[in-house]
Amino acid sequence: MYRDVKETKWQEWYGVTQDNKPDVAIIWGIFSSIMEEGFRLVPDFLEYQFKPYLTNIRHLKLPHTFVGDYKNLNVAVTHAYGGPYCLDQTLKLVKFGAKLLILMGHFGSLKNDIAVGKIFIPSAAFRSDGASFHLLGDEDRFVHPTVDVESWLHTYLANEKIPYETGPIKTVSTMTSQSERMIEEWRRQGFVGVDLESAVVFSIAKIHNVKCVSILHHSDHVGGGRLIFDITEQEREAKKVARKQLVQIGLKVAEQFGNKNDANQLNSV
Repeated sequence: MYRDVKETKWQEWYGVTQDNKPDVAIIWGIFSSIMEEGFRLVPDFLEYQFKPYLTNIRHLKLPHTFVGDYKNLNVAVTHAYGGPYCLDQTLKLVKFGAKLLILMGHFGSLKNDIAVGKIFIPSAAFRSDGASFHLLGDEDRFVHPTVDVESWLHTYLANEKIPYETGPIKTVSTMTSQSERMIEEWRRQGFVGVDLESAVVFSIAKIHNVKCVSILHHSDHVGGGRLIFDITEQEREAKKVARKQLVQIGLKVAEQFGNKNDANQLNSV
């Protein structure tokens, strides 16, 4: 029912006007990691990260969400943790008007040779979460970022000499339910890593014909048994640097593909 409600009704409910209607939605998949930056509340963390770049920040009625001006664009920033919350926040921002979805966050690597803090661009996400099944059912288990956006991003990172990895990721419902047997099976299947949100964002983009991409950083070696609480102080600092990189890279993508005058939307494949 709610999914079928028209955009104008959603905008009316949440008081979205032309002034705060988003062109781009940035969804940051993060929760307890904000404490590594000295924060206890996610909205405070988000504003700290984006205030150097966005002007005229306006808070929406949608919880934990604000809109700021960037390069003649209205950029909405929110957060999510796990599929259900990610689906709700992202779908509402699409109903508000966003035509480009940029997921940022972290992932657990199934490969032992990826340094903590390294940027990762998922080339596909396998839907093992529950939320995306409400969108696509049992079909299309692999979902993808928009081809043109992903291709441009690879070129940008190479030109800027920013080291990164790419490959398929497995999106699951919860971090703490993963067992060693599951991890071994996922690694055997060829997945580079695991996260909680990429497949959800890609699925929403597929249904609503908007552009999307996922930009993550490596958080912990779940495939090697070195978990998030085992990282060194040097690795913790690398994650802080990576989070700043995510913001800069994400806004570059917004600048390139968030043109509000672009009527020709690219399909997710």
